[in-house]
Amino acid sequence: MTDPKKKLSGDPDRPVVLPKGIDSDEIVLVSRRIVGGEPILFAWRDEPDEDDSGWTLLSGTEPESAMQNRHKFVQWSVGEVIDHEPSLAALLASPPDTAFERESVDSPWVELVENTDDEDEG
Repeated sequence: MTDPKKKLSGDPDRPVVLPKGIDSDEIVLVSRRIVGGEPILFAWRDEPDEDDSGWTLLSGTEPESAMQNRHKFVQWSVGEVIDHEPSLAALLASPPDTAFERESVDSPWVELVENTDDEDEG
């Protein structure tokens, strides 16, 4: 079993097919709570740039203040993330401004859809 406190180095014996346009060396921001052993239960993607995939991964237990503190996150490569949580491979090609969550590590990922209900009142 991999020590969750150690940054993963990738597993060349367990290749993962990444979606077109996703490079295994791209950066993903990962909450330190995940590094500490908590499961990944929330993922969202901002606009990617150069070596940054745009993805941020959370356990879902982070306080709101952590979102503004870069020291509460570490950088992993896409390959390291997939080694840690293979189910994320299916989400990687999602466009920017998408988010996913799940109840537990045994639950499926569910896309969060912003409610844009513009119906007239009355």
